[in-house]
Amino acid sequence: MSADGEPGELVRLGLQGLYEQVRRPPYRALQAHADLAGLTLRISTVSDLLNGPGMPRWATVEAFVRACAGYASAHDIQVPAGQLDVDRWHQRHSAAQEQQETQPVRRRATKSTPAAGRLVPRQLPADVYPFTGRAAELSSLDRLLAPTGEGESGGGPAPVLIAAISGIPGIGKTALAVHWAHRVAERFPDGQLYVNLRGFGPAEPMMDPAEALRGFLAALGVPPNQVPAGLDAQAGMYRSLLAGKRVLVVLDNARDAQHARPLLPGTPSTVALVTSRNHLTSLVAMDGAHPVTLDLLSPAEARALFDRRLGVRTSIAEPKAAERIVTACALLPLALAIAAARARQTGFPLATLAADLDNTARRLDALDAGDATSRVHAVFSWSYTTLSPPARRLFRLLALRPGPDISAAAAASLAGEHPAEVRRLLAELTRAGLLDEHRPGRYACHDLLHAYALEQAEHSEPAPERAAAVHRSLSHYLHTASGAAHLLDPSRTRVQPAPAPPGVIPEPLAVLDEALSWYHAEQETLTAAINQATAMELPEHAWQLVYNLVSYLKRKGQWHAWLSVQRLGLAAARRLDDPAAIAHMVRGLAVVNTKLGRYRTAEVHHQQALRLCRQLGDRGTEGNVQHSFAALFAVQGRFREALDHGRQMLEAHQATGQLAWQADALNVIGACYAGLGEYATGLEYGERAVAMHRRAGDRFGEAASWDTLGELHHGLGRYPESVACYRKALDIYPGIGERYYEAETLIRLGESHRSSGDDDASLRAWQRALGILEDLDHPGAAALAERIRKAT
Repeated sequence: MSADGEPGELVRLGLQGLYEQVRRPPYRALQAHADLAGLTLRISTVSDLLNGPGMPRWATVEAFVRACAGYASAHDIQVPAGQLDVDRWHQRHSAAQEQQETQPVRRRATKSTPAAGRLVPRQLPADVYPFTGRAAELSSLDRLLAPTGEGESGGGPAPVLIAAISGIPGIGKTALAVHWAHRVAERFPDGQLYVNLRGFGPAEPMMDPAEALRGFLAALGVPPNQVPAGLDAQAGMYRSLLAGKRVLVVLDNARDAQHARPLLPGTPSTVALVTSRNHLTSLVAMDGAHPVTLDLLSPAEARALFDRRLGVRTSIAEPKAAERIVTACALLPLALAIAAARARQTGFPLATLAADLDNTARRLDALDAGDATSRVHAVFSWSYTTLSPPARRLFRLLALRPGPDISAAAAASLAGEHPAEVRRLLAELTRAGLLDEHRPGRYACHDLLHAYALEQAEHSEPAPERAAAVHRSLSHYLHTASGAAHLLDPSRTRVQPAPAPPGVIPEPLAVLDEALSWYHAEQETLTAAINQATAMELPEHAWQLVYNLVSYLKRKGQWHAWLSVQRLGLAAARRLDDPAAIAHMVRGLAVVNTKLGRYRTAEVHHQQALRLCRQLGDRGTEGNVQHSFAALFAVQGRFREALDHGRQMLEAHQATGQLAWQADALNVIGACYAGLGEYATGLEYGERAVAMHRRAGDRFGEAASWDTLGELHHGLGRYPESVACYRKALDIYPGIGERYYEAETLIRLGESHRSSGDDDASLRAWQRALGILEDLDHPGAAALAERIRKAT
């Protein structure tokens, strides 16, 4: 949630976070603990507090916080210091109330446009061109936005705010939804959200509604670490953020009503479009959705679409042949688009192409059940059989890809061919209309074409060849991910994958920015690759893909996604019965549970990881476990216990002889002393950490240690020395591409300037940090912008 959201929403988000940290107790239990504190907290009041609109009353907030404190104490739940501090909550509530009192005039002045600087999602895919026909359906959708009928006042939107668009595959459901969404986008100034729920597809798993919700919450400005656990809590936060806003939500390719329902908004100012191959009867009956059922195009519409795709002059020159092609395409938009693409590509007379299509249809009688869905196979086959043999092979193998799309480099490894040749074949497939380069260098196809390609692969490629292609594909992703992860975190233990099979050419990533860009583009595919490796009984690929992907998820703060794949990695490691792999995966679970505030679970996993490392005699991994164990206790304010694990970390890494790791341990110990307020003692460790990182040549570690020294000097009130240390860190971070840590240090530098009375220098440091966070699209930018606003 960005800092310029409604003040009441910001308070509510904080309370929702507290509710998650005390493990979502039953409302009745909170009511009982409020009674024990001598306060009143009704069950219905708790629900309104967490999910309702507006600014909550202070009496309700106080009762809720004290009830959470009582429940946490009774159940031995560790909650970070400050989260149960009633005085801090009162200050926060008072500040939010004061902010709300200054906003009404500004809100009225900008009622139909979003506040300046606020994150406004614009997620619609590109509009469909040329879009033809569907006038009646477009008018039906327009009526969603019509004024209310007689007897109503205020000119608000019609009661039905959900449209359920259904129809057979290839009928144009997505095209209609996206085209209409673009037509009315200006009516929704607070943004447009879009997600492909993958309800139907030959290979990709259906998207979990929770995954879609996390994507929407991120688009609405909620930092990953503030997303609550559990589908219901996520849906509640999502609806709270949409309350009162004018947002258009497009839920594409839903399996059924249950698949889409958690993503439906709950406010009349927001409109939702849901597309599905299934008739969404339940959505109509229970949620008041407006049904829009797509039929085949009329002959006139189909001909118009074919003409516009092909070019009117060409079509008019051979009207009868054009009609034969339109008829053979069964009036189905997807088939018409492919037929037009083939006609443009060949330049043959339309009569020749129509005859080819007729012949193909007869040869494929087994695929023709007499309905439009089956007859489209004739069009696919016609385009497919006119490809060159290498292009046909690549088309078949592309059906085996793990994710929703594929890069040219990954396609080359999948096929085991030279990249230049594969790029030529991809261009051939794109010209034929069998593939779409939907982003530069990335290729995808409609799920019907994917299914057809998979049929051809199963028919023409022997099982060993298919398995070899999948192995090459997974090895491509694993080896590239390993190199990219090393660029993201050079000091992390690198797990070397087995040699790649012949034909695999991992992508040559040389610098940090390239690694980040690659992970950003491939994250969804890598998750799918983990599932594919599991299904193909390649557990070594599965757990190592997880190990490397986590380097990116950790950096981006995607804790829920991290937890999901980490569990898959642990299952794969156990299937492999590899104790070292299990230790890595258990430690990962410990760290991500710490990030999610599940401290008891994190402690159990840490203990398991330590036992495994000691059984293996792996002192290096043991030291890393001690490192994350120290972080677990530090985040809870238990610095004495954190310090003990920091010392054990140092002992383990001294046994390995790894200087950089020993220096990390010294830095951890120094930071623990800072937490304890023993700044002078911490300085000794921080200075040793800097010196040792220099000897090891670890520039990142050196910068991190200078940052810790800055914090320690600040604690001693030595602001000039603190500033000098922070500047030493800032001399390093830009040169190694660590922009996020550069911003963090700039924020602390600003605090030291401010404490020394140099407010101008403080603001300059914070503004530099804000520029970096905004460039990175980091959720912390909004809070820093608000801090700067208050400081000025």
